[in-house]
Formats: sequence, C-alpha cells, structure tokens
Amino acid sequence: MEQLGFAGLVRFKDDEVDRVNHIRRCFFEVKQEPIASCPYCGWKEEPPYKHGVRPHLYRDLPILGDRVVLEVRVHRFRCRRSKKEGCGKIIVPKVTGLEPHWSMTSRCREWIRENCLHLSFQFIAEHIGCDEKTVRTLANDRIDELNAAYRPVMPQWLGLDETSPSGRIHESITVLVDVDQQKPIDLLKDRTIDTLEERLKEIGSHGQNAQPKGVTMDMSENYRRLVRRLFPEAVIVADRFHVERFANQAVDRVRIDTGKGQGKNVTKSELWKQNSRLLRMHQFNIPRAGDSEQELKEKRKHIERKLRNYNRDFDFFQWLDFYPKIKKAYILKEHFCQIYLYHTKRETAETALELWGACVPPELATPFKLVINNILTQDKDKWREEFLAYFGTKKTNGYTEGLNSVIKRINRLGNGYGRIVLRARVLYGDGKTRPFARIRPRKLKAVKADPELQPRKCSGCARDLNDRSLPNPVHAGLPIQSDLYCPVCRIALESLLVDPFPENRCAQCSVYFDSAELKTYEPVLGQEYKLCERCYAECVLLKANLHDSSTSITEGETLTQCEVSTSITGYPNLEGHGHLVALSPTRSCAGGACRSGTNRAVARYTST
Repeated sequence: MEQLGFAGLVRFKDDEVDRVNHIRRCFFEVKQEPIASCPYCGWKEEPPYKHGVRPHLYRDLPILGDRVVLEVRVHRFRCRRSKKEGCGKIIVPKVTGLEPHWSMTSRCREWIRENCLHLSFQFIAEHIGCDEKTVRTLANDRIDELNAAYRPVMPQWLGLDETSPSGRIHESITVLVDVDQQKPIDLLKDRTIDTLEERLKEIGSHGQNAQPKGVTMDMSENYRRLVRRLFPEAVIVADRFHVERFANQAVDRVRIDTGKGQGKNVTKSELWKQNSRLLRMHQFNIPRAGDSEQELKEKRKHIERKLRNYNRDFDFFQWLDFYPKIKKAYILKEHFCQIYLYHTKRETAETALELWGACVPPELATPFKLVINNILTQDKDKWREEFLAYFGTKKTNGYTEGLNSVIKRINRLGNGYGRIVLRARVLYGDGKTRPFARIRPRKLKAVKADPELQPRKCSGCARDLNDRSLPNPVHAGLPIQSDLYCPVCRIALESLLVDPFPENRCAQCSVYFDSAELKTYEPVLGQEYKLCERCYAECVLLKANLHDSSTSITEGETLTQCEVSTSITGYPNLEGHGHLVALSPTRSCAGGACRSGTNRAVARYTST
C-alpha cells in the first residue's frame, strides 16, 4: 500500500462489491506503533493508552465503473493526564494519502480539482459518490488558486463584445479576447464602462505592450468612445456581422411592408417566415435552376442546417419575381455584402461603397437608412472609417461572437453557473465542457470486412476487429487507440488508467495487494498474470478439474455463457454464481461477460 500512497494500511477483510449500486467497499486497518509520549502536552512518564477503534469512510477513484469506499479502522489513543491536569486529549494517528477533512483520498481530491472545470459538478459527485457541495467547495478553492496566478497581458489585437449567458439583459457581461491567438482574456462582471476601463488599465500594466495595435468591436458608441480615449493610436474595426445586419434588417423591413400591403400574415405564414431566413443568405448559397446535382446537394445541405422544414421544390428566385420591390432590396443587399467579398484594398472598397450609394433607389432609401446614415455618411461620429478599416487589416470579431455561443452553452449545460465559476470554465477550461463523460462507446454502423486487409486482432482479447464496429476514437477523454482494442477491452483499459499502480492489482478480483502477496499464474496461453492467493488457488484447481473432467469439449469450439455453466458438471462452486475457467489457446468465448477480454487465460463468467 506504500506504493499507492497509503502508508501504514493493512487489509484485514476481503472486499465487498454491491453489483446493484456499483459500490466496492475495501477494508483496511492502520498499523500503529505504541506512542511513547503525548504529542499535545509532551507527557513522557506514562505513554498514552488505547482508546478504542473507530472506522472512518474515505472515497477513492472508481475501479472498473464501481465507486470505491475505503473503510479504515483507526486505533485511537488518549493521554493519561486528565483534563484537570491540562490534557486528556484523544490522539488519532494520521495516514499519508488520506484526507480526513474531505473524507476522501488525496488522489481523489486532486482528480476532482483537475476535472472540476471540464466536467459538471453533478457528474463528478455521482462518479465519485460524494456530495455536490463537496465538489463545489473544491472547485472554488481551485478557482481561487488559478485567479491568483492569472496575469493576462495586452494583445496586439483586442476584441470587445458583450453577451448575456442567461438571456437577461441586466445580467450581461463584457468579453475580452485575443483576436490573433483566438483565446479569451477575461470576462467582466458587467458591461459598464467604468469596469471595462479599470480592467483594461490593469491588463496594460502587466506586460510591455500597454496599448493594442487595433480593436475589433460591435457598433457600440460607448466602447468606441472609451477606446479612443485610452488607446488613441489603435485602429478600430467595426465587426462585419453587425454591418451586414443593417442591410438584412432593411430587406426584412421591405418584406414585412410588402406582405402586409397584400394582406399577408407574415408572422404566421410558413412560406413568408421561411423566406425571411432565405433573404438573409447570400445568393450563391441558394439553389437555382441550372445548378448541377452536386451544387444542389451542397446548397440544400447548407440550407437544411438552418431551416428544419425547408421545401426542396420551392424556387426562391421565382418567388422574388412576383415581388419586384423585395427583389430590388435583396439585390441591393447582395451588392453591399459583395464589397466585403471581392475587395481587399481600402481604396477600391471606398469606391465601390460610393457606387453602391448612388444605386440606391428613392423608394428603398427609408429601409436602408441605417446603412446610409452610418456607413455612407462621412462624419466622425459615424462608422464609415471603422467600416473601411476592415479592408486594410482583415480583422473581424468572429471569434468573439463564437465565444459568446460557447459561454451560453457552458452555462446551459451547468443549469446556470455563477459568474465566478463561469469565468473560470471559460478561461481555464478547454471550452468543451461536457455534462457527463461517455462511459460506453457509441453505436456505429457495422463495417464490412475487406478481404484484402490483413486480419486485425484485439490486443487484449484477440478478437477479429474487421467484422466488428469500431468504437469512437474519442472515448471518455482517455488516450486509448480504438484500432487496437475491442469495446470490451477499451472500457477495462480506460478504467485502469486512473490507477497509477496497476501492477499491484490482482488480475482476477481487481483488489490491491502488496507485491509480495501476489503470485504469478502461467495459463495455457503462455502469458503471466499476477493473482492473489485466493484467485490463484481457484484458477489452479479449476484448470486441473477442467482437463480431468469427462466433459466433451472439442478444440476450437465456441463456448457461450450458458454452455459453460451447464457443460461442466460435478463442481457445485461453478453453479449459480460467478466462476473462473482456464481457456485453451484455440478456444474462445462468445458470452461477452469477460471484464478485460475473452481469450485471456483467466475469464469471469456470470451464470444466467
């Protein structure tokens, strides 16, 4: 047990496994030498006396899907001096690797601290078997340590945006990102200018770069005024998405006015609601007559990702011909968006913008007034310069907008995190927070065997992998190569990865022992396995009985779970409960009940 980090523990009872609740209970006792003096008062004339045995329960990392509980019996001592004499305290020996305050092992506590920002608190609590408040407390301690060591620096290109994780405006927060490195810098507690100014000054004081080269932002006047005051030499770029949204709003305004003018209920009609989404798409993404089959397939796939009930027989451009005003507005919007697509220099983009403004018909000037007033007007308070700054830098706020979606997803999966926990998961987590870890592989379609391929065998059980569905390469976040193991062996190996010392575990009962207590078992397969005394005796006895029995089992015969239970008779210990069978080199099992492989020398079967 010293190798596992638990010094002074001795096993005094076999493990108890609850197969219904998946709980494994391990029993240990603390080896305690007599204490010469009291550690509290230093009394040496009379050593402390034994004061009874009290069991303590500690949570440990799961083994093979079973939650582990360590029941440790601790011999307590008491000082012989009474309370009147100034002591009489109870002395409880401390064990290395156990955390009495948390009622868990040290490695279990560290595992929770390392995974609390990637997995949900509820899943960790169910996985370990502890209370969710314990996980939350450990996570808060971990977050405080990370916050104390986190010192961000000012990036070359800074991205500013605001979002509301819960959807409530009064709970909006400010998001700061590094546009070039595409990583978050900080999440502020609110969206006020004072909080943002204070944080920007603090970040600028950490590194050598006190001012950014440029700032990308949405079209917020408060943000622009603050950036101009703090960073007068920084280039401000208006986000492309917010600029194009002005043009999309103009087309939608024309659609609503046209529909209402003809007595259409544009809010309830499925056709008009579908066209509102199609009008926001670019024309090269919408199917039209004359497209090849491959182009139609790609365009329809692109649309169906956004529209659930998309009618493939609907001709969008033919519908535009019935409404000339909507068609003019849509073409005008497309010409405006093409400035972003086909121009890379500021001079050519500015010329194209002037030409576009001259082409706006008088009847569409009112719907497009946001574009005309904010982009076309040459005024310092407008956004013309910020719009043209994109063509010299090609910087957008796209990563910031994508990070806003990640923040909302993390908050939704956690059923609403607090601001501090949400900030820590975004800054220190991997951005792929999962509500639970996958324990079983996904069900994939069966892969047909290729006769030209060499037969591939599972490294754990020697199964043929060509005729079986391979498991998902990303399985519970553990580095197991899916092309080397079958799903049964993968689950066993992933469970063993949490064990830092698998060589001290019995290969049959999965109980930890000292290396001196394990014996080497050499089965027919020619491999060696470390077994405890009990499992070693059972394997040797059953192996001898199997070869000496009169059962007629031919070499190469496939034994199922029920056949093994019924064909071997005369041994009461094999009937009605789990038992062991020593397999020959050419004999395999199709029962599927093996824990870590079916062609290994030691296999466990449960009778049905």
